[in-house]
Amino acid sequence: MSLQGVLDDLVFWGNQGKSIPTQAVRLHHRTVQIHPFSNGNGRWARMLSNIWLKCHGYHITAWPEDVIGSKSVIRDQYLEAIRAADQGDEIPLTALHLRYEDKS
Repeated sequence: MSLQGVLDDLVFWGNQGKSIPTQAVRLHHRTVQIHPFSNGNGRWARMLSNIWLKCHGYHITAWPEDVIGSKSVIRDQYLEAIRAADQGDEIPLTALHLRYEDKS
């Protein structure tokens, strides 16, 4: 898996009629999978997902960064959602995106 592959997937998902929020969740998950850095891959993936949402006029996801990166219930939920997406179940990660959607 590569960044170019993810970019190609974004085009494919758009051509398949997938919504921008669905594309953002998939972008988030796929960029976490690529894992290009020794540290900060989750932050980077969440940022890319928010850029994608913002560029398309959608509300960003206001992740609780102060606790998602350290031992917490929220981090455990986040990691469980990433693992579920690894197995093809995007529902938990989508739910977290919706839970933290910044509607302001």
